[in-house]
Amino acid sequence: MKQRTAAEQQIELLRQMKESKAGRQPLPPPQRLRDGGPLERTAAPRPPRGKAKGPALPLGQETWRLLRERQASTREFRSRREMGDWAAALLLALPPGAHRLGEEARAELLTRLREWAEARGLRP
Repeated sequence: MKQRTAAEQQIELLRQMKESKAGRQPLPPPQRLRDGGPLERTAAPRPPRGKAKGPALPLGQETWRLLRERQASTREFRSRREMGDWAAALLLALPPGAHRLGEEARAELLTRLREWAEARGLRP
């Protein structure tokens, strides 16, 4: 049997300590191909990436485009989540059933909201 160098012995000892600390089973020796060739390499399956491509709540394409443009130009919010939380707070401030307003009533509501904001120093 080949005598190990001090460095190889130390590496083996560190590997054994690491495995015992983690409570893992020791790794099996590397598998060689039947013809004695190099080690077999298999790619581990990766889970799909979970990054969302758009908003968490489904919005119309035009509304989402306008939101992204406004955020890009003004940088009002640090993240999409912060923007969503603000929008949710606004929705919760409206009385139940406000989403069922007709086009005329909705336009009036939004006009009054803009007037209210402008009266307090906010400009569109």
